[in-house]
Amino acid sequence: MSYPFKTVPHCEYNRTFLRDVRVAVGYPTVEANAVNKEQLQSFFSQFNGANIDVDIFLSNKNINIFSNERDVEFRFTLNYAEAKLTTPFYSTFERAMPYWLLLQDYMQALGVTQITGLIERKYSEFSFKSDNANYKIKDVMSEVFSSELMDKIPQNTSFKELNSFEKNWSETDEESATIFNVVFGFKKADTSIKDDHLTLVTTVERKRNSEIISIGDYPTLINRYNEILFQAFHWCVRREIINHMNIKKQ
Repeated sequence: MSYPFKTVPHCEYNRTFLRDVRVAVGYPTVEANAVNKEQLQSFFSQFNGANIDVDIFLSNKNINIFSNERDVEFRFTLNYAEAKLTTPFYSTFERAMPYWLLLQDYMQALGVTQITGLIERKYSEFSFKSDNANYKIKDVMSEVFSSELMDKIPQNTSFKELNSFEKNWSETDEESATIFNVVFGFKKADTSIKDDHLTLVTTVERKRNSEIISIGDYPTLINRYNEILFQAFHWCVRREIINHMNIKKQ
């Protein structure tokens, strides 16, 4: 694998900066008149209280389903499906597997056999306050983000009077047919009661025009993508951040 990440043993940390995790899958468009309605209704029936009418769904060609607390969200269409979990409901990728596998169940209900696109995304947020009105945002970023990541910002970049900033960097790995992308930066609070925060969005996606894969490979692939994102996070942040995540909660 050509990504610059060092191999880090996978583990579960006591603390997290993670805010949400998404898995999305694409597949050839299914024609509404080709759908087995009974099969699809059986799939939707497991969402208690949703009361989904398959005919209305096929007419609209998309539906969003939320938990009462909005910590679990699904989007289903005839060529795309997505699941999003937010913390603290989300704890580990493994424990969330039943939710990710619902996307596979949905594709099977549609009669889909092949996947044309796959994306896994993690969003982390690092809140901060400064008693010094003259603090430099780049210094704050350097306390959280690794030197390897900070080196992606051009030397002549000015942060003066900026309320937000994002830097995008990506790399392709031919061996795994994936593209890794990271977007990092900061966003100043719009009210005095909120903290400013740094943001980190890491994504792994299937390369376009790659070999089409069977939906039977979906569980293996999302686990593989999660492993890439785990290694990527360690590459993106300073060791002090990882050490903080190891501290037990009181």
